[in-house]
Amino acid sequence: MDDNRPTLQQAVVEGRTIRIIDQGKKLLLDYSGAKEFHQGDSWWGLAVGFRAMQLAAEMLSKEQLWDRKNLLVTSAHPGPGVRDAIEFVTACVERKNFYLTNECASQKGCSSQMKYEWQVSDGRVTIEVTLRKDFVPTEFYELCDRLGTTNEATEDQSLFKLYKAELSEALWAEPLATLFNTRLKKL
Repeated sequence: MDDNRPTLQQAVVEGRTIRIIDQGKKLLLDYSGAKEFHQGDSWWGLAVGFRAMQLAAEMLSKEQLWDRKNLLVTSAHPGPGVRDAIEFVTACVERKNFYLTNECASQKGCSSQMKYEWQVSDGRVTIEVTLRKDFVPTEFYELCDRLGTTNEATEDQSLFKLYKAELSEALWAEPLATLFNTRLKKL
């Protein structure tokens, strides 16, 4: 046996990819495919959603590769980028197995009230994935709360785009284990 072979969990996530089973077929999903699927400008949400699903993939593939068939995702973030990342990876939106928490269900965009938290269940266990609290700067939340109000400054839209791009890139510079906190609950 080759001791240099990657474990199943390491093989599930490599760089910007995720492996998953759908209808008996093994899929290799790449972040560039998620960007094409999204077709919007919510890059930050897309990146954080994809990275959260990478961690869920690792945790739900300890014994065998995770399967879309029984997946259910609950998100505490209502953004379209997050939703599209989750749909691209899990197909839970299409299969009506995607839910928003009560706290964020009425929100439309970014605000200080949103959370970067997800629950991903495969019917055996639920993985709770939470972005590290200090990853997103307070200034980003303050900016989000100003957008679309009378307090919005002339430069705020440009600053918002810059923040989204910088946060998106920063997600790829750190390992998943330092970006997110997780908790496993057996069902």
